[in-house]
Amino acid sequence: MKKTSKILLIVLISVFLYWFLAKTTNVYVYAISGAIFELLWLPAIAITYSLPIVSAYFWIKEKCRFSSVYLSLMLLSIIIITWVVYSY
Repeated sequence: MKKTSKILLIVLISVFLYWFLAKTTNVYVYAISGAIFELLWLPAIAITYSLPIVSAYFWIKEKCRFSSVYLSLMLLSIIIITWVVYSY
């Protein structure tokens, strides 16, 4: 696994945890958690929608191999976007 794929995987997991916590818990119970959530909403949205594009770029750069980690990352990020949009 390359360094960029590890970084993208960590970012993908972080974004998933952000959205999961936002949808399953009340982040406004404590003032500090609500403040952190409010500060991170714009970067979370930007990262969520840019992850498939970045993963597709690296996948194309690897000559579109089906055994690539970037393909898996791209598909997982598309699944997360679908879950975020349609889970309400």
